[in-house]
Amino acid sequence: MFEIRHWLVREVCIGPEAGEAELRAAVAGRLGVRESELGEVVIRRRSLDTRRGVHRVYTVAVEAPVSRSPHPTVVPLGPPAPPPVIPARRLAQPPVVVGSGPAGLFAALILARSGNPPIVIERGQPVEQRVKAVRAFHRDGSFDPENNIQFGEGGAGTFSDGKLSASRDDSLVEWIKQELVGFGAPADILIDGHPHVGTDRLRAVVVRIRRFLSGLGCRFLFATRMTRLVVRDGRITGVATSAGTIDTAALFLALGNGARDTFAALHGQGVAMAAKPFAVGLRIEHPQAVIDRIQYGADAGRGLEPARYRFVHHTHDGRAVYTFCMCPGGEVVASGSAAGQGVVNGMSPRRRATGFANSGVVVGVVPADLPGGGVLAGMHFQEGLERLAFRLGGSDYRAPVQTVAAFLGRANPPIPAASYRPGVAGARLTTLLPRPLTSALRQGLDRFGRIAPTFLDPPALLYGVESRTSCPLTMVRRPDRQSASHLGLYPIGEGAGYAGGIISSAADGIESALALLGSAP
Repeated sequence: MFEIRHWLVREVCIGPEAGEAELRAAVAGRLGVRESELGEVVIRRRSLDTRRGVHRVYTVAVEAPVSRSPHPTVVPLGPPAPPPVIPARRLAQPPVVVGSGPAGLFAALILARSGNPPIVIERGQPVEQRVKAVRAFHRDGSFDPENNIQFGEGGAGTFSDGKLSASRDDSLVEWIKQELVGFGAPADILIDGHPHVGTDRLRAVVVRIRRFLSGLGCRFLFATRMTRLVVRDGRITGVATSAGTIDTAALFLALGNGARDTFAALHGQGVAMAAKPFAVGLRIEHPQAVIDRIQYGADAGRGLEPARYRFVHHTHDGRAVYTFCMCPGGEVVASGSAAGQGVVNGMSPRRRATGFANSGVVVGVVPADLPGGGVLAGMHFQEGLERLAFRLGGSDYRAPVQTVAAFLGRANPPIPAASYRPGVAGARLTTLLPRPLTSALRQGLDRFGRIAPTFLDPPALLYGVESRTSCPLTMVRRPDRQSASHLGLYPIGEGAGYAGGIISSAADGIESALALLGSAP
């Protein structure tokens, strides 16, 4: 008599159009039992594998009468991931969170649930007003320096692809996804190998988080800028803002990587910082159908989700050229955070149905590329590229573009239809980046074209400049996550140099809030 046990079955492959019946049959075959002996098959992960044909790959949980694992991909099903344990500790003063991106919002969630609802300071506007400002920009190029795709409630992620990829895979990541689903994100982010909320759905999620936090006693101060730290004997005692000074002994800096004026001010106040590696480059756009044909071959157009890609190449001098933040079914968007900047990024709505695919194509920057020196050298380098891109686009927020064929010196086809609003302007992008970076990008693109020959063909289009891949500096922290220079200061998230997306930023905010609550009184 077999003991009925629960199993996790990994790497179950079925055809792209197969359904539940085929999945159950494949799982039964893997376990060596009859289909009638299986309990409910619950999908835990799913992805699409295009390496040898097109297959769907599943990880499932199932109950089956198997006494021991019949295959290396079958393991006993463990208990569900526990939520983070929030210490019970009341702070003498409300903590303050500067920035309402993922790091700031999830730090605020932990603090509020501990009985310490923070004051959240955001230089931009709530999502509702922010969406109106971005639509006005798309319509006529009217740029609001405090209310744009970079600044405002939800951070830069609110106008992004809404990807939830992360380098870590642990119980905290799963808990973050569950929280997002509770606030209205689609439930499939819990099982998809490449989870995606979509910029349109993500905005509604952010609004629900704000309302939930407000119900727990959090105060949101929008259109409010932090101006300086209030410090006594190396310890935070408050924060000065455009709305007045707020007393606090715990200040969380959840800045986006576009808050350069704030970085400069903090550097002037002696906040410990260090330069860190980053990358810059261009953004490439194709009709989505081109990418589908490259990835799916004969299966393209058969109802599969918009295809994605990822390429990497190491040049002769050791630089890495790689695709970054690939947005299937998306659009290229302006991502400047100050007047006179030409910056591009990508975003996708939930349905990914724009008909375009785009991705950053970037190359690592080395110290020799940076004029001058110092902690802020990378930031100034990015700013210089963005001002030049703005001029190349006509100084009116059109994006400078060049066909891939022209950038590589192979041909000069006409500029194709483009997704970017408020418009594009033809330019010589070979003059935008320093020569070593341009040379590396050409090598990388040439290699990508050998892997996928039609990748470089018209109507492939390049945009300038992709300069915000990551923050070029780190606010140095102690092991307890406080600033190395200021006690009570908690730099968190992407702008502090400790994250690279929605999930990792949220996780960093959570772990830093827990570090405060778990520290000695």
